[in-house]
Amino acid sequence: MWQRTLANFEPLMMAEYGELHSDKGSPHGGSLFGGGGFSDFMRVSGHFLACSTEHAIDFIEMVLNLSDWCAKNSGIVDAINRVFRQEGVGFEATRFAPIESAPNSRLVSQIIRKTDEVAHQQIVRPTLDLLADSRFRTANQEFLDGLAHYRHGRFEDAITSVGKSYESTMKTICSLKNWQFDQNDTTSKLSDVLKVNGLIFDFYIEPFKFVGTIRNRLGAHGKGQAPAYTVEQHHVEHMIHLCAANMLMMVRSAAL
Repeated sequence: MWQRTLANFEPLMMAEYGELHSDKGSPHGGSLFGGGGFSDFMRVSGHFLACSTEHAIDFIEMVLNLSDWCAKNSGIVDAINRVFRQEGVGFEATRFAPIESAPNSRLVSQIIRKTDEVAHQQIVRPTLDLLADSRFRTANQEFLDGLAHYRHGRFEDAITSVGKSYESTMKTICSLKNWQFDQNDTTSKLSDVLKVNGLIFDFYIEPFKFVGTIRNRLGAHGKGQAPAYTVEQHHVEHMIHLCAANMLMMVRSAAL
């Protein structure tokens, strides 16, 4: 698979190589590919063909974020995702956006594993687009963390991070709307704040609070030595889709 993928990526990788191999490609000057010139690039390509899928995806993500060059070229993410679709690869590069862990508000793209194709297109991707707004920087970081945990099979951590993103989205909306709340409020209390201020109807309150229950029962904290439940992939996908759908509704209803 990666032989065909590399062939499709070759024009993009060569353009990136030319930029990164020049002095302006590195924030500190000098080449990011070492002193071996084009032979270094060929060795990297050889490793790309021989490594595992996870390592190949990590490599693509690393190249995307080596410098600001990709972030300044808006068509890069579309080009990568087009190759993924053509090759039937179940991953997608997110558009460049600020996240909390990136220094100096640097824009970052992350490779995520797609869940169900329809749900991804209709729910997850639009949520990522909304969270790319710098006002949702914290929620965006947490949601991307959850997707990264999901990609690497850390299912309990994925549920915890996505649940944190859900709460952060609620808190950001409350802050932007100047609604009274406490930074230590739980999902349940934050849902009540949204209801009191008319963002959600009364009959939505229990489904909105249910996210907190899932996080507490299946997340990576507070379960002790003998967890009562085994977290599997479909549980994580349900949590991702549930949170994303609710977050979409909240942000759109708030008209921010």
